[in-house]
Amino acid sequence: MSNDLVNLLLIAVVAFLPTIEVRGAIPMAYVIYHSSATRFWLGVIIAIVANIAIGPVALALLSSVERWLLRQEKGFLAHLRNTYLRIIQRVERRKGVVERWGYVGLAAFVAIPLPGSGAWTGALLAHLLRLERHKAIVSITVGVLLASVLVLLGVEGVITLVGISGLLK
Repeated sequence: MSNDLVNLLLIAVVAFLPTIEVRGAIPMAYVIYHSSATRFWLGVIIAIVANIAIGPVALALLSSVERWLLRQEKGFLAHLRNTYLRIIQRVERRKGVVERWGYVGLAAFVAIPLPGSGAWTGALLAHLLRLERHKAIVSITVGVLLASVLVLLGVEGVITLVGISGLLK
């Protein structure tokens, strides 16, 4: 496999990871491909597409996985269940914007390029609030696109992202 293919696959995997998503994949594409605008933009597109894929995948699987996971009572799976329940508690505390603003709030929540927001958490919120799946996917997609623009503006130095400016000094 060529280095480019491995790098692009790695960017896609990072964009699909919970809490990292495009917030980490786009800067990663920039670091890997800073000397090639064409490859950088290909990396950005792959990151965005991989991150957008989270919405439909997560919403399709959440009900089944949740039912199965909540029945687990022993060993590692019980630990995983408890971790999931803690994540739900954290998400419950953050659902106010989505409850108040609906699908627009969901898009805004996903768009905030900070840890704890993003497509995975947005899908979980949509699931917990029993939002209509197709509308939630559109909201999550819009949020990912907005987050991608914000991250790109940060990578290009147009805006300073909270927490990132101190790391780069």
